[in-house]
Formats: sequence, C-alpha cells, structure tokens
Amino acid sequence: MEYYTLLYYPKFTDDKITKFREKHDKHSNQWKAHLTLIFPINSKEIEEEVLIEHVGSILKKWKKFDIHFKGLEKSWDHWLFLTLKEGNEKIIKLHDELYTGPLKRFLREDIEFIPHIGIGEFVKSEEYTVVDPKEFEIDKEKFDEANKDTMRINFDYWSKIDKIILEKFEDSLNYGSIVKEFDLSP
Repeated sequence: MEYYTLLYYPKFTDDKITKFREKHDKHSNQWKAHLTLIFPINSKEIEEEVLIEHVGSILKKWKKFDIHFKGLEKSWDHWLFLTLKEGNEKIIKLHDELYTGPLKRFLREDIEFIPHIGIGEFVKSEEYTVVDPKEFEIDKEKFDEANKDTMRINFDYWSKIDKIILEKFEDSLNYGSIVKEFDLSP
C-alpha cells in the first residue's frame, strides 16, 4: 500500500538530533527529521492531481516564516516530540487550512495536532504503526534512558519554513519519493 504525506525538512546546524534519533528512534534510518503537515493518506483514497492542486492552492497564499524548536513533550502514543517555542500558531493554522476541501475527511479529530519533530519512539508493541497510531504500553526503561540523554543536550533550533514536500511512500515507511515540492513565497 502507498501513502501520501506532506512534510517540512528543517535544516539543522549540527547533528545532535540525528545522533539522538539514531539511538532512540527506530525509524531514523527510514526518515530524516521532519515536521508533518499532512499525515499519511492512502493513495487509493485520493487522486494525486487533486491532492497537488489542493495543497498548491493553500500554499500559494503562504509566505516563508521562521519557527523555533525548543521544548520536549511525550505524546499520547509514547513518542518524544521536539516541539515549537515560536511558530506553533502558524503551523497549526497551516495544518487546519490544508485539512479543508478534499482533505477534510482525512482529518484525525481524535488526535490533537501538536507541531513537532518525532525524535524517539518508546512503544513496547511491534504492532504499532505511524500510519494508524494507537496507544500501546510504553517502554519505560527506554523512555527513561532517553529522558536522561535529553538533560545533556540543548535542543534549540531556528528554521525557516520555505519549502514543503509532498511525498509518496510504501507501507514499509522507507524514504518516500518526492511527488511535488512547494516553495513558499518570500
């Protein structure tokens, strides 16, 4: 099965996030650190042209803007999130605008949208999937270890939202292929 997702890939000035993810996120070799704007949608449920047209019509109204990653939060499904200190409201507004029209039916109202980069996953079950997240038992030992590691690292990054990428990927969650890149206006 294939899925579409809309992502922003921040440009970081060091490799602290990459190294942390290599240790605490089993998906680190499948996806670069990213902020998700549209969560996985089964490619059989929407035509690619419709998706591209809708996303393009929303993004053409947006200008580049700065965001500031600085904060950690554990999610309901046992991920460690690097959250935003600044730009949060803009990302939520953009997310909400994207989930209109043909995407409205895909909005997961049962899951609060928290702008973030997932930097660690601490689920004990092998049945967990990011395509359809459900709550499973936390791996407390691994989470506590990651929490200790965060005490030694200062995650503090500014980034500019300037390019957003629509990708298509397979169930295996390996790196997707770029369907379309959307540049925000200056």
